[in-house]
Amino acid sequence: MSNPPAIAPDLSIKQFGADEVRVAAKILNECADWLSQQGLAHWEGFYTEERITAYVEERSFYLLAYREKPIGTLCLTLKGETNIWPDDARSVYISALAVLPAFHRLGFASSLLSFAERSARSLDAMRIRLDAAKHHSELTGFYVRRGYSSIGEVGPPLRKFHYLLMERTLL
Repeated sequence: MSNPPAIAPDLSIKQFGADEVRVAAKILNECADWLSQQGLAHWEGFYTEERITAYVEERSFYLLAYREKPIGTLCLTLKGETNIWPDDARSVYISALAVLPAFHRLGFASSLLSFAERSARSLDAMRIRLDAAKHHSELTGFYVRRGYSSIGEVGPPLRKFHYLLMERTLL
Protein backbone atom coordinates (compact mmCIF):
# COMPACT_ATOMS: atom_id res chain seq x y z
CA MET A 1 0.00 0.00 0.00
CA SER A 2 1.19 3.49 -0.73
CA ASN A 3 1.91 6.19 1.84
CA PRO A 4 -0.63 9.02 1.47
CA PRO A 5 0.64 12.20 3.15
CA ALA A 6 0.11 12.61 6.88
CA ILE A 7 -2.49 15.10 8.11
CA ALA A 8 -0.31 17.62 9.99
CA PRO A 9 3.24 18.88 9.40
CA ASP A 10 4.52 17.53 12.76
CA LEU A 11 3.15 14.07 11.95
CA SER A 12 4.54 11.40 9.70
CA ILE A 13 3.19 7.98 8.90
CA LYS A 14 5.50 5.56 7.20
CA GLN A 15 5.44 1.91 6.36
CA PHE A 16 8.10 0.04 8.24
CA GLY A 17 9.97 -3.20 7.86
CA ALA A 18 11.63 -5.87 9.95
CA ASP A 19 14.30 -3.49 11.27
CA GLU A 20 11.64 -1.51 13.21
CA VAL A 21 9.74 -4.43 14.76
CA ARG A 22 11.14 -3.66 18.24
CA VAL A 23 9.89 -0.06 18.03
CA ALA A 24 6.39 -1.26 17.14
CA ALA A 25 6.50 -3.94 19.85
CA LYS A 26 7.46 -1.33 22.45
CA ILE A 27 4.52 0.88 21.47
CA LEU A 28 2.02 -1.98 21.34
CA ASN A 29 3.17 -3.48 24.63
CA GLU A 30 3.09 -0.13 26.43
CA CYS A 31 -0.47 0.27 25.16
CA ALA A 32 -1.32 -3.28 26.26
CA ASP A 33 0.06 -2.54 29.75
CA TRP A 34 -2.02 0.65 29.94
CA LEU A 35 -5.14 -1.24 28.85
CA SER A 36 -4.49 -3.91 31.49
CA GLN A 37 -4.22 -1.20 34.14
CA GLN A 38 -7.68 -0.04 33.01
CA GLY A 39 -9.03 -3.59 33.49
CA LEU A 40 -8.90 -4.35 29.75
CA ALA A 41 -6.63 -7.35 29.20
CA HIS A 42 -7.52 -8.20 25.60
CA TRP A 43 -4.09 -7.17 24.20
CA GLU A 44 -2.05 -8.71 27.03
CA GLY A 45 0.69 -10.87 25.51
CA PHE A 46 -0.80 -10.62 22.02
CA TYR A 47 1.64 -8.40 20.13
CA THR A 48 4.89 -10.31 20.43
CA GLU A 49 7.87 -9.49 18.24
CA GLU A 50 7.23 -12.77 16.40
CA ARG A 51 3.61 -11.81 15.64
CA ILE A 52 4.62 -8.32 14.52
CA THR A 53 7.35 -9.78 12.28
CA ALA A 54 4.75 -12.05 10.66
CA TYR A 55 2.41 -9.09 10.18
CA VAL A 56 5.20 -7.07 8.55
CA GLU A 57 5.74 -9.92 6.09
CA GLU A 58 2.07 -10.33 5.15
CA ARG A 59 0.49 -6.92 5.76
CA SER A 60 1.24 -3.21 5.55
CA PHE A 61 2.43 -2.02 8.97
CA TYR A 62 2.89 1.67 9.71
CA LEU A 63 4.50 3.80 12.40
CA LEU A 64 3.08 7.18 13.38
CA ALA A 65 5.71 9.69 14.49
CA TYR A 66 5.11 13.03 16.13
CA ARG A 67 8.07 15.38 15.82
CA GLU A 68 10.08 12.34 14.68
CA LYS A 69 9.26 10.31 17.85
CA PRO A 70 7.39 7.03 17.11
CA ILE A 71 4.13 7.16 19.06
CA GLY A 72 1.66 4.91 17.22
CA THR A 73 1.10 1.91 15.01
CA LEU A 74 -1.38 0.79 12.38
CA CYS A 75 -1.67 -2.39 10.37
CA LEU A 76 -3.66 -2.68 7.13
CA THR A 77 -4.42 -5.73 5.05
CA LEU A 78 -6.68 -6.73 2.18
CA LYS A 79 -7.42 -10.13 3.74
CA GLY A 80 -9.74 -10.54 6.70
CA GLU A 81 -9.85 -13.58 8.91
CA THR A 82 -12.13 -15.81 6.84
CA ASN A 83 -13.55 -17.54 9.91
CA ILE A 84 -15.04 -14.31 11.32
CA TRP A 85 -15.78 -11.93 8.42
CA PRO A 86 -18.73 -12.65 6.10
CA ASP A 87 -16.70 -11.81 2.97
CA ASP A 88 -13.80 -9.57 2.12
CA ALA A 89 -14.62 -8.34 -1.35
CA ARG A 90 -13.14 -4.87 -1.77
CA SER A 91 -12.45 -4.38 1.94
CA VAL A 92 -9.43 -3.16 3.88
CA TYR A 93 -8.91 -4.43 7.43
CA ILE A 94 -7.40 -2.47 10.29
CA SER A 95 -5.51 -3.97 13.22
CA ALA A 96 -2.89 -2.85 15.76
CA LEU A 97 -4.15 0.73 15.77
CA ALA A 98 -2.40 2.08 18.86
CA VAL A 99 -1.13 5.37 20.27
CA LEU A 100 1.13 5.63 23.30
CA PRO A 101 -0.91 6.55 26.40
CA ALA A 102 0.98 9.84 26.90
CA PHE A 103 -0.44 10.95 23.53
CA HIS A 104 -4.08 9.88 24.06
CA ARG A 105 -6.91 12.34 23.43
CA LEU A 106 -4.78 14.56 21.19
CA GLY A 107 -6.22 13.40 17.85
CA PHE A 108 -3.47 10.96 16.91
CA ALA A 109 -5.77 7.91 16.73
CA SER A 110 -8.06 9.95 14.48
CA SER A 111 -5.07 10.76 12.28
CA LEU A 112 -4.22 7.07 11.97
CA LEU A 113 -7.82 6.18 11.21
CA SER A 114 -8.06 8.93 8.57
CA PHE A 115 -4.83 7.63 7.02
CA ALA A 116 -6.29 4.09 6.94
CA GLU A 117 -9.49 5.34 5.30
CA ARG A 118 -7.58 7.34 2.66
CA SER A 119 -5.40 4.30 1.99
CA ALA A 120 -8.49 2.12 1.56
CA ARG A 121 -10.07 4.62 -0.83
CA SER A 122 -6.85 4.74 -2.88
CA LEU A 123 -7.23 0.97 -3.31
CA ASP A 124 -10.87 1.37 -4.44
CA ALA A 125 -12.10 -0.48 -1.35
CA MET A 126 -15.84 -0.28 -0.73
CA ARG A 127 -15.47 -0.58 3.04
CA ILE A 128 -12.99 -0.59 5.86
CA ARG A 129 -13.28 -3.07 8.70
CA LEU A 130 -11.90 -3.73 12.16
CA ASP A 131 -12.72 -5.58 15.33
CA ALA A 132 -12.94 -3.80 18.66
CA ALA A 133 -13.10 -5.27 22.15
CA LYS A 134 -16.80 -5.29 23.02
CA HIS A 135 -16.09 -4.47 26.68
CA HIS A 136 -14.07 -1.35 25.74
CA SER A 137 -16.99 1.08 25.37
CA GLU A 138 -14.75 4.15 24.98
CA LEU A 139 -13.06 2.55 21.97
CA THR A 140 -16.23 1.26 20.33
CA GLY A 141 -17.80 4.70 20.88
CA PHE A 142 -14.82 6.32 19.13
CA TYR A 143 -15.40 4.13 16.08
CA VAL A 144 -19.15 4.77 16.07
CA ARG A 145 -18.51 8.54 16.15
CA ARG A 146 -16.22 8.01 13.14
CA GLY A 147 -19.04 6.37 11.17
CA TYR A 148 -18.37 2.69 11.89
CA SER A 149 -21.22 0.34 12.72
CA SER A 150 -21.29 -3.10 14.25
CA ILE A 151 -22.11 -5.86 11.78
CA GLY A 152 -21.56 -8.80 14.11
CA GLU A 153 -19.64 -10.19 17.01
CA VAL A 154 -16.99 -12.83 17.58
CA GLY A 155 -15.85 -14.46 20.79
CA PRO A 156 -14.84 -17.82 22.24
CA PRO A 157 -13.82 -20.25 20.89
CA LEU A 158 -12.53 -18.18 17.94
CA ARG A 159 -11.25 -15.37 20.18
CA LYS A 160 -10.31 -15.22 23.84
CA PHE A 161 -12.49 -12.11 24.37
CA HIS A 162 -15.65 -10.79 22.74
CA TYR A 163 -15.13 -8.38 19.86
CA LEU A 164 -17.51 -6.33 17.77
CA LEU A 165 -16.98 -6.62 14.04
CA MET A 166 -17.23 -3.06 12.77
CA GLU A 167 -17.16 -1.54 9.33
CA ARG A 168 -17.57 1.75 7.55
CA THR A 169 -18.76 2.08 3.99
CA LEU A 170 -16.43 4.31 2.02
CA LEU A 171 -17.99 6.83 -0.32
